[in-house]
Amino acid sequence: MMTTFDDLKQKAKDTMETLADKSVEFYKVAEERTKIFAKITKLSAEVTFEKGNVRKLYRELGKLYYDLNKTNPEPGFAQTCAEIDTSLDTISAKQKEIDELRGCADFEPVDDEGDVEDEADEKDGVEIIVEDFETPAPGTDTVEPGESVQDTIDQEGDAGTDKMPPPFTL
Repeated sequence: MMTTFDDLKQKAKDTMETLADKSVEFYKVAEERTKIFAKITKLSAEVTFEKGNVRKLYRELGKLYYDLNKTNPEPGFAQTCAEIDTSLDTISAKQKEIDELRGCADFEPVDDEGDVEDEADEKDGVEIIVEDFETPAPGTDTVEPGESVQDTIDQEGDAGTDKMPPPFTL
C-alpha cells in the first residue's frame, strides 16, 4: 500500500493539531499550578508573620506575669521566676562592674586605630563629634516594646522554615 502525499500531509496536520492541543493543555495546567503555588507562598508568609506575633505576645504575657507575680509566683512558675531573678542579679552585678571600670581615672576610650578618642576629632576636613555612651540602668529596656532586636531575629529566623510543597511535574 502506497501512501500518497495527501495522506502524509493529513498525518502531519493531525500531529501538529495534537501537539497544539497538548501545548494548550500543558499551559493551562502550568498556569493553574503557578496560581496555587503563589497562594501557598502568600499564605505561608502570613503564617510566619502571625507566628512572630504570637511569640511576641507570649513574651509580653510572660513579662507581665513576672512583673505582677515575681514575689509570690504560683508553684508551676516559681522555678522560672527564680531563674529570671538570678539572671537579673547577674546582669546587675556585671553592669555595676562595667560602670566601675568605666569610672577608672586611667580609662580612656581607644578608637579602632589605637588612638585615644577625644570629644572632637577631625578626619578628611570634617569634624567628628564623639558623644559619650550612656549605659542604661540595670533592668531597664533599651528598646521600645515591639521593636526589640530579638523580635527581628525571631521573625527572620522563621523565614523559609515552613515546608513548601515539592515541585510539581507535568
